[in-house]
Amino acid sequence: MPCIRPSIRLASYLCLAIATAACGSNDPRIVTCEADTNCNLVPSGQCVQSTEGANHCAYPETTCPSGFAWSELSGNLSGSCVRATFDVVYVSAWHFSISAPLVGGFAYIINTGPETLDLATLRVVSVTDDHAVAVVGATVSPPHVMLSPGAAAMSVVPILDPLVPERRITIAPPDDIYFWLDISGLSGPLQETVDIHATVTISLDDVEITLPTMTLNMESGLDPVVYAEAVSGARVAAFR
Repeated sequence: MPCIRPSIRLASYLCLAIATAACGSNDPRIVTCEADTNCNLVPSGQCVQSTEGANHCAYPETTCPSGFAWSELSGNLSGSCVRATFDVVYVSAWHFSISAPLVGGFAYIINTGPETLDLATLRVVSVTDDHAVAVVGATVSPPHVMLSPGAAAMSVVPILDPLVPERRITIAPPDDIYFWLDISGLSGPLQETVDIHATVTISLDDVEITLPTMTLNMESGLDPVVYAEAVSGARVAAFR
């Protein structure tokens, strides 16, 4: 794949034109980002936090194990491969009744990096939603288990299985790993179907990743509990 080396003039222009990006250095070869939309020099660019603490753009590169390389505007990292850490496969859409307050086991953690991951460091950083009354929450009970490279742990949701070809390990009690979603603030039966969109950010081994929007579809008239059905899944990658 040919290298794309924007001129200094282009680098300076990007610093001025991308309102949401902050140039953290006087060096015109270094441009930081705040969102994937800032990384548009090549299709499928991603804004990734680097080992140096700043966010830089990364673009697809087939010769890199992670599938991505740092942009030519990433200072000392420019052109080098982005280091894969882990993937999260999670349920991105649920269909359930208002009286089903807890849904457990909605994600896999997959070690895509070269080093063992300590699942005991897994935590929920934040949860946001777009509903005026409902409050979506998420908790996790991290196990004291080391996840080896190429292994996946967690989840009993069959709809996610096609997204996880990796070798899976079984974690026995009391070290079961569970994510839990809960919804509060609503009372039933609902008069109409409600779609709540939630975003969950988690951290593992001090690497944060935001799971793109989950849709929680709550059918009208369902009270008490009827079912909690996983509708679809998604897979996202975390880099270091």
